[in-house]
Amino acid sequence: MNLAYRWLQDYVKTTTPPEVLGEKFRMTSSEFEGASYGYSIPETVVVGKVLTLVQHPNADRLRVATINTGDKIRTIVCGAPNIAQGQTVIVALPCTTLTSVSGEVITINTAQLRGVESEGMVCGASELGIPAPAAGIITLPDTHVPGTPAQIALEISDTVLDLEITPNRPDLLSYFGLAREIATFEKLPLLDFPIASVEQNDLTSVSIDARIEDARLCCRYSALAFEIDTIELSPWWMQARLLLAGMKPINIVVDVTNYVMLELGQPMHAFDLDTLPQPKRRSQPLLTVRTAEKGETLALLDGSTRTLEEHDVIIADSDNIAIDLAGIMGGKSSSISDSTRRFFLESATFAGGAIRRTSRRLGIRTEASMRFEKGLDPEMTITALKRAAYLLIRYSSAKISSPIEDTYKRGHVARERIHVSFNHIQELLGVHIGAAECRSILQKLGFQLPSFTKSGFDAVAPSWRADIKEPEDVIEELIRIWGYDRIPKTLPSGTIQPPMPNGRFELRKHIRHSLAQQGAYEFVSQAFTSARAVELVGIQLETAIKLPNPLSKEGEYMLPTHVIPFLESIAGTNQEYIPLSLFEIGKVFSSPQKEKERLSILLRTQDRNEHIVRDGKTTLERVLHAANIQSSATYQATKNAPAYLSPEAVSEICINGVAIGYLGFVRPELVSLYKIRRGKSLLMIEVDFDLIVALESSQQFYIPK
Repeated sequence: MNLAYRWLQDYVKTTTPPEVLGEKFRMTSSEFEGASYGYSIPETVVVGKVLTLVQHPNADRLRVATINTGDKIRTIVCGAPNIAQGQTVIVALPCTTLTSVSGEVITINTAQLRGVESEGMVCGASELGIPAPAAGIITLPDTHVPGTPAQIALEISDTVLDLEITPNRPDLLSYFGLAREIATFEKLPLLDFPIASVEQNDLTSVSIDARIEDARLCCRYSALAFEIDTIELSPWWMQARLLLAGMKPINIVVDVTNYVMLELGQPMHAFDLDTLPQPKRRSQPLLTVRTAEKGETLALLDGSTRTLEEHDVIIADSDNIAIDLAGIMGGKSSSISDSTRRFFLESATFAGGAIRRTSRRLGIRTEASMRFEKGLDPEMTITALKRAAYLLIRYSSAKISSPIEDTYKRGHVARERIHVSFNHIQELLGVHIGAAECRSILQKLGFQLPSFTKSGFDAVAPSWRADIKEPEDVIEELIRIWGYDRIPKTLPSGTIQPPMPNGRFELRKHIRHSLAQQGAYEFVSQAFTSARAVELVGIQLETAIKLPNPLSKEGEYMLPTHVIPFLESIAGTNQEYIPLSLFEIGKVFSSPQKEKERLSILLRTQDRNEHIVRDGKTTLERVLHAANIQSSATYQATKNAPAYLSPEAVSEICINGVAIGYLGFVRPELVSLYKIRRGKSLLMIEVDFDLIVALESSQQFYIPK
């Protein structure tokens, strides 16, 4: 959320420097990412007053103006069609260098233009590098004094705080919400904003009847219709504020909807009424909020056409044709254009989960969708409409042409009373917050306090704080405003208990040390592998676990055996290391949803097989000794060996008659498939680590007194 410092002053008169204010937000409600400073305009660009204006004697499209620029009266030739006598404009004086929106560098000097000397240039937004709508030169209110630097007059250079709002605080995605926070922690009055009085009026020729099919997707839909003589640009101060917020001005109607969204946090959308078909029956609504039909298409304002799914929420006209992707982006067919004369504003509350799902699927993330995703206050829709009506009536030729149409499916729900005791506050925080201070903080944050006694109070959270549900939530509100930094620093008291012994961890450590002392290298493999690798070692894909959303083809399956990474390592970077011993204690996985911890050891040598078998048995005996298992292992032939071991050269490892794993040679054809050129005698030992743990814990030890 971008927070322009001067705009903020409309709601709270803070004198705290912007960067310090950002740090206060960091300590109370949101992360402060830094500050920027808007657009930079050279000092030689100033405010001017057009005193006279005459036709250029030698050019039909040029006019000659005399302009007071504060230091002198200058003659300037101008080709802008919207320049007029008496206007307050922006003038670039001679020796000024500008960079336009397109990147073109413009140097202004005194020059002869068709025989008339021109001492500067009257500027539009594009020449100043400001991406505002192209409409000739910039005109300002007459209150600006000639010679005032344009940087100040245009209000386009301001300190803008970049705040990272947490998902549980959608109320802070607005200037008024942030001002409420400042007013609370700085103990300042929160200033209100003017709204229009929208009552039943004579201009009721329009009825915006809206039907909501599912209240779970849209609980409230409010609308208000207007008539307008012409679609003009919004006043410059509004354009400047939108630009500082990172939004592009369009026209007065669209700009007002965006301005109110930034101001109050309620997204709005404008529809051209004359593009909508009228209902053919009296019972038929003008609009329907419904879910899309699978395969339905909608042309959006960004020029794209999207294919919709059944869970997407849309606004449909009386012919049941989709005209708006609810909460995300408007449709092109009903958009505001220069020819619009009748329109209405939509102010609704859509379900955050539905908007998030559609936004992610389509890859469209807008300022509106970002707010709806976090969950909005349904009590704000009417206030936002009245605020927008005030701005439209004051700054354009718009007039209200309907009463407010309001469909509220759930109605005003009574919020629960949360009881908080002062003892609980003291126990939880370790500090004392006075009753008067508790009352002041919560009331400034919008809480109602229907009951307040010496022992505690009942609090009712405001409608914009749906995340407040427990006493601890209320206490958190108190301490973040009261000040985390005011909590005294104290060392914890008491004794530190020694950690509980972890036998499994200690056993794993002893085995790792034993193998490392025998010259083996510990291996840590990834838990994923490819379908090709699984099939290559002879394991059926049906017995392996396939991931529903793998990151790549090389990681489609959970690892079923450590043989795969061992062979890949030898074939890749360890071809020349002979002899070589590798081991790993880690998880292997098999269907259905089974995982086991396994000790796997691989010995590689060029010696005869009987020598490597002897070395393998010795290695295993030392491991068992490190695990405090006194019984020796026995080996017996088996026909149930894993597919990657040679059937004629594999034995089952048993201790006290319990089979704990296998010892055998990797199949020669598998060694060849991995293109292992030398040292092809690969002895694999696999032991169920859980059985080692069980055997170790069953040992009895006697300690003399």
